Amino acid sequence: MRPMNCIIQEVHSEAPLIRTFRLDKKLDPAPGQYVMVWIRGVDEVPMSFSGPDTITVQSVGEATQALFKMGAGSSIGLRGPLGNGFVLRGESILLVGGGVGTAPLAFLGEQAKRAGIRVTSLAGFRCSEDLILQDRLEALGDLVITTDDGSAGIKGRVAEGLKELDLAGFSQIYLCGPEVMMWDIISRTRE
Repeated sequence: MRPMNCIIQEVHSEAPLIRTFRLDKKLDPAPGQYVMVWIRGVDEVPMSFSGPDTITVQSVGEATQALFKMGAGSSIGLRGPLGNGFVLRGESILLVGGGVGTAPLAFLGEQAKRAGIRVTSLAGFRCSEDLILQDRLEALGDLVITTDDGSAGIKGRVAEGLKELDLAGFSQIYLCGPEVMMWDIISRTRE
């Protein structure tokens, strides 16, 4: 699949190192799918959708740093959507996100809410300065926030927020974030 040309329509700063890019293409992705983003002359990297026409990106390497230098009107290449995405199940779901991993979950939560599914979110960040998409998550239903340094919400890693929730009340738990965080949550919620 060859990349298609795409124009960045808008750039919104979510946190010092996280931005949301609204694109001129609506590729009809399912929440959880991703797109390969080609930054010409630099690299091609995978990015999860945070909405039907948006990607939310953390600046962590050469390609994302180059993307952060681009503004509205800039051109990038896209291939996708790729992957299978999430499958909604049940009447009440828990979304557990770490950092920028909360972005595709906000997209999933909006789809779930439209389908009449009750949504609760647990989102963890390093500090209050890194907190993103709080308004979108609050609009879905109950929200528990954790920060490693305690500057917002519960002090500690994302798993600390599980103590505030009755896990038996959820039909399904959806995760997105750093691998270590996901393993921690899976090991605590296995049953």
